[in-house]
Amino acid sequence: MDACIGAMVWWICGFAFAFGMQNEGSFMGTKYFLGIGILDKDSGVSYGYWFFQFTFACTAATIVSGSLAERVSIPAYLIFSAFMTGFIYPVVVAWTWGGGFLA
Repeated sequence: MDACIGAMVWWICGFAFAFGMQNEGSFMGTKYFLGIGILDKDSGVSYGYWFFQFTFACTAATIVSGSLAERVSIPAYLIFSAFMTGFIYPVVVAWTWGGGFLA
């Protein structure tokens, strides 16, 4: 379920928050929502790069699953997984590898 929910949330907003920087030093990205603009010639981004980064986002969510095993209900964990893949991980990536203020 991490991979299924993670793929949807990463496609909707996660990749955009992580790598959609328009101004250097921004808090998070503001383009590539729903995959729009990824294949533009000027973007330098491809679906292969999107998938590569998606695997790291889902891995971040699965690392936490070990500490939450048998401590929370499945619906609560799935909500957390969506939040982790769609907001927490992408914002930290935007700050560092995405060209944000810690780059």
